[in-house]
Amino acid sequence: MEDVAIPMDIRQRVRLCFYEAVTNAVKHGNKFDESKKVYIHRQLDPNKLIFKIQDEGDGFDLLKIENPLQSENIEKTSGRGIFLVKELASACQYCPKTKTMTLEFGL
Repeated sequence: MEDVAIPMDIRQRVRLCFYEAVTNAVKHGNKFDESKKVYIHRQLDPNKLIFKIQDEGDGFDLLKIENPLQSENIEKTSGRGIFLVKELASACQYCPKTKTMTLEFGL
């Protein structure tokens, strides 16, 4: 991201969301299978930065990720990364057919 001139507060949100999305693709999508790949595409528009992260896993349902702040989920070890991404990105979408998460950040 060093070649993209964006404010530091947005840059920090982008880094955290990008890290969480890629980590989930490797860990939960590809299940650490080194024969599988994670594909990353970056698109920079005048008003937004878009990342598409695709893995070779089985996919998941973004709507079924439970809120980790609810008392019944507070001790669960999963769901926090997606929760952060959904909170910090301007937009977050997941396409189960292509197994691609799209993150948008307004600039």
